[in-house]
Order: sequence, then C-alpha cells, then structure tokens
Amino acid sequence: MIAGLVKRAFSDTIQFVQIDLPLKKSDDYEAVTHSAYMELLNFIQQSPHTNLVRLWNHLPLINQGTGDKENYKLFCSGRFRITNNMKTLQNTYGISKQGRNIIRH
Repeated sequence: MIAGLVKRAFSDTIQFVQIDLPLKKSDDYEAVTHSAYMELLNFIQQSPHTNLVRLWNHLPLINQGTGDKENYKLFCSGRFRITNNMKTLQNTYGISKQGRNIIRH
C-alpha cells in the first residue's frame, strides 16, 4: 500500500481525490500503476462518496520503451489487472506529461 499519498477535497455531495507518485526509470510501470489504482480505489471505497465519475492519469515518459516494454503498454496492463471486471473504471485515460511523477485524480 501507498498509505498517506491520497489527497482529497470534498463537499457534502462530491469529492475529488488525487494520488501523486514519484517514479524512477528503474520502477516497474505496471506494478506502480497497479499499486496506485489499488490505493486510490481503497480510499474511495472507504469514503462517503463512492461513485467514480472520471479518472485521469497523467503519466511521465508514456512512450518510453519499445514493444511490450513501452510504458503505455505497461500502464495499460497494470490498469487492466484492476479494471478488468469493473465497469465503473472503464472511462480512464492516460495523458503524457512532463516530469517524473505519475499523477491520478
């Protein structure tokens, strides 16, 4: 678990959550993605607002690597392990960004 990295802003009817993870070139993109989704979903399930509307992923170095080792493919594999049977997470996106952190919100 990645305890304590989830940030949130909320009202009586809605909440916004974010997890911002440092990422090194040597990190396993698939494993980091899987861990981040698990942490975020566990947080959401324990909160008063459990309906997920949209999930955005801001990913550094998204096209680094080749073939099955491309970061975007590894990200998709990590996400698929979580979302395979979860219709609530089918509207997720990966967006390339500058910097070295994976940000989800």
